[in-house]
Amino acid sequence: MVLLCIVGVIGAAIDFGTMHFLETSGANALISRAISYILGSLFAYYANSVVTFSGNRSTTEKLRAFIVYTACLNMAVLVNKLARIPLADFEHTVFLSWVISQATAATLNFILQSKWVFTSENTSR
Repeated sequence: MVLLCIVGVIGAAIDFGTMHFLETSGANALISRAISYILGSLFAYYANSVVTFSGNRSTTEKLRAFIVYTACLNMAVLVNKLARIPLADFEHTVFLSWVISQATAATLNFILQSKWVFTSENTSR
C-alpha cells in the first residue's frame, strides 16, 4: 500500500506539473489537462505494474487498463472544465480545478483498476 501511495504521489506531481507548465506556456486548458493526465497515468501504470504489482501483464489486463485510463482521462478533462466555472473568481482556480478533477478521476481509476483490471489475487507483492 505504501508503494502504491508513493507511485500515486509521483504520478500526481507529474500530472499537475505538466498541466501547470503547459498552461503557463499558453496552451489550451483542455489540451493541457489531457496531456498532463496521460503522462501522469502512464507513469503510474508502468510503475505500479513493476513496483506494486507483478510485472507480467496479460493482454486482457493491458486492454482493460487502456479502457479504464481512457474513461478516467475523459472524466478528468470534463470535471476540470466544469470545476473552473464556479471557481473562476478564485485566485487558485487552476490548482483547485485540478484537485477536484484528479480526485474524481483517481477514485474512478482505483475502483475500476481494483475491480476489473488487476483482478488476480496473486498480483499484489
